[in-house]
Amino acid sequence: SKAGPHAHAASPIHKSLAASASDEQWQGIILKAIRDTMRSTTEEESSIRLLLDDSSTLRPLKPNDDNYQAFTGPKWKPPLSMSSSSIPPALAPLLRGHDEDSTTPYPRYDRCAYCTKPAKHQCARCKIVKYCSRDPCQSMHWKKVHRTSCTKAHPFSLWRSLQGNDGFWISPEECSALQSALSIALQQKKQDNSHHRKNENVHVLQCFEAYFAVVAELGGCFVL
Repeated sequence: SKAGPHAHAASPIHKSLAASASDEQWQGIILKAIRDTMRSTTEEESSIRLLLDDSSTLRPLKPNDDNYQAFTGPKWKPPLSMSSSSIPPALAPLLRGHDEDSTTPYPRYDRCAYCTKPAKHQCARCKIVKYCSRDPCQSMHWKKVHRTSCTKAHPFSLWRSLQGNDGFWISPEECSALQSALSIALQQKKQDNSHHRKNENVHVLQCFEAYFAVVAELGGCFVL
């Protein structure tokens, strides 16, 4: 089985950007590195720990793609906006093309789920599906689709959200914090292994450190 964060579906490189890990790697390498960083005492690391433990805001879950049928077709398929020279080396093996058919929706979470115009409002329950107006767009979308697929946002901390693969939203700021935590872990591992054979766990850390750095710029991700 798979566990770990996958790219925000509205990112410029869409599903082509995804970092995955086995359950063992996710728990034993990535989360362990983040947990170890949480125990540190420097000012930068303490701020990461506070962010990881904060459960004061409601956390959205990944909405069902049925909510975004208005974004179906090649018109909405995001182009690969990164040149091969700008792709972090650790992510290069994870970038692969996808040949989705014409029925694949390409959600744009910053736009109205009903008419695709720029959004001004969001669903008060799920906190992520957005609309340009309460009426008619939100009202019509609720009756046709969202009523049966709306999932209530939960007051989960970032740390708790990382424990499973429930599809919780990770904000750009949180992605930056995770990238910083893994960067600190990588620096420590490089020091520990300076006179030894390169640790096989370093590659997994490098992939996710690079991944979180990229998705922080692309608008966040979901934990899937």
